[in-house]
Amino acid sequence: MPTFIKKDDFEENVEEKVNEDENNDFPRVDIQTKNGQLRGFRIQLEPPSLLSQHTRYRLADIFLGIPFAQPPIEKLRLEKPLPPKNWNGTLDG
Repeated sequence: MPTFIKKDDFEENVEEKVNEDENNDFPRVDIQTKNGQLRGFRIQLEPPSLLSQHTRYRLADIFLGIPFAQPPIEKLRLEKPLPPKNWNGTLDG
């Protein structure tokens, strides 16, 4: 089952920027994490009438392809996972 983290609980130093682009169906969301910058998208949760019973949130920021550990190759194969390395630029998810 997926785990959902409230943005307030995620990380204190996460900076968020939303880009509304007319060519995209969903607004792009850029955040800065301790490992580097991520780009995702924001969706509207629908229908609001059903959600109002269970949650007060109407929007969700989606980030795909976030590295959670270094790839288990060569010396790391069958070893305990190591934290991901920092990256340059923006990971587009």
